[in-house]
Amino acid sequence: MKSIKCQFQHSINMNFRENIDKHAQKQNGAISGSTSIYSYNEKFRLLDVSSNLSNFLKANYPNVKYIRDIQPMHIQEFLNSKKDCTQQSINSYIQSLKKLERVANKCYGLSNNNMSKIVAPIVTKKQSELRGATHPITQSNYEKILTYCLNNPSKSGDCLLLNYACSNSHAFRVQELARIKLDNIAPNGMITIDNAKGGKTYMAHCPNLDFLQVTIRKQYDPNGKLLFGINGNSINKYLSRVCDKLGIDEKYSFHDIRRFHAQEFYDNLRNNGYDIKNATLETSKYLGHNTPRERMMTQSYITIW
Repeated sequence: MKSIKCQFQHSINMNFRENIDKHAQKQNGAISGSTSIYSYNEKFRLLDVSSNLSNFLKANYPNVKYIRDIQPMHIQEFLNSKKDCTQQSINSYIQSLKKLERVANKCYGLSNNNMSKIVAPIVTKKQSELRGATHPITQSNYEKILTYCLNNPSKSGDCLLLNYACSNSHAFRVQELARIKLDNIAPNGMITIDNAKGGKTYMAHCPNLDFLQVTIRKQYDPNGKLLFGINGNSINKYLSRVCDKLGIDEKYSFHDIRRFHAQEFYDNLRNNGYDIKNATLETSKYLGHNTPRERMMTQSYITIW
């Protein structure tokens, strides 16, 4: 008998649709209530939440063996156990659980409607005011982390080093970086990213060909299809561990590194004569956004000047 965790994994994999443009689907009215999973980021987020829920059920309700046996009270207690999170995190959990219910219903022919009976817990922890555009990783801490990665080779460390090596041409999302395909790496260091958000394809360039070839020869992915073949969350967990080892009090995420490179890219454009509007537009393209997003750029990525 497959565990609940494996049942969720199967339903997620069955509903994953690689290289589909979510924005085009949305324009056609095919997103609302959809069971399709359009990006690796969403796929791994759902896998994490389902794993978290499965572990909670195993510890507290060991008699619940199948997804069909999950009741509203189980979900409610799971959410209540997350009261140390921010309200934004609670809301994110709820959206993920709703999607998990839909994909499981479709995969197994169920009619569970647990999420309609859930009340969102109200928490007191506030979202940090230090996040967003004003909180990229500092250059000194970034250099410390990269030095550690150089001196202590590992899969996640090599991910961060490759991200840095490609930062002049493209700012990776964490799942794009974690899932680079070997067949998409050209001898000249050009890397095709065809699993990007929204089903888009982008190009990145690694000028350090020696490092790239050494990384390829490490054969991190036992299936021989991916350069690294890991979950992007593994990179974030690695970052947290490295910060602890280096005595860095701030706990950075990969997104804070993405912010750092976005600000560097923007600053370089401004120093080379670009006006604010065009520098912001080009930085949005550099980040791989489907459309220019000025407001989001200034809120989440860069400080304009």
